[in-house]
Amino acid sequence: MKKIVCGIFGTIYYAKILKNGLISDTNRENVTDDALLAVLQHIMCMDEYKKRDGFSGYEYEVCGKRINLIAYDKSKYKLIKNDDGESCDGKA
Repeated sequence: MKKIVCGIFGTIYYAKILKNGLISDTNRENVTDDALLAVLQHIMCMDEYKKRDGFSGYEYEVCGKRINLIAYDKSKYKLIKNDDGESCDGKA
């Protein structure tokens, strides 16, 4: 059986899963770029992206930190750092 899986270094594979639950090294395909493009297209099709004129995403908690996965129209927004060194969004 083949599945979409993430390797230990973050690479996304379409790979055969062995009976012991491990990923087959001999028959796997790197689909990282395709997976990221699919997520980007999903975010860009969200109503929020359209309502916010080209800015949307998701927020997650990973290892006790808040992580944002965003897509934005670079011609309308720019990323800047605030005084605390944290990234924030601002209109271009």
